[in-house]
Amino acid sequence: MKRVILVGILLFIVGYFFNANRSFGYQNLNIEDLKDMVDDPAVYLVNVHIPYAGDIPGTDKSVPYNQIDSLDLPKNAKIVVYCRSGSMSEEAATRLVELGYTHIYNLQGGMTAWKAAGNELTV
Repeated sequence: MKRVILVGILLFIVGYFFNANRSFGYQNLNIEDLKDMVDDPAVYLVNVHIPYAGDIPGTDKSVPYNQIDSLDLPKNAKIVVYCRSGSMSEEAATRLVELGYTHIYNLQGGMTAWKAAGNELTV
């Protein structure tokens, strides 16, 4: 019985960490992840922050997080959303998943993390 409980606990822990970035149907990215993706023409970089405070270079669209339903991209497109700190983009990412988008990524820390890593914004 102890062995069964131990195996169950281990499976839970492994499953939790394996799915930690996908717990809301989207994947969280750090700055290095974004840098690896931003030059890929198949990836759409979308700024959802309001009010407008600049863009990460390579941004394809600016759509306010509370108007994300108006985003007109294919449901299977790779979409990275970001805002200033990450909270608006989390809401946008969750909503995009609810709308049926299948490859959604959220930049953790948003523009604040981007600038803290020594990168510039465009205005």
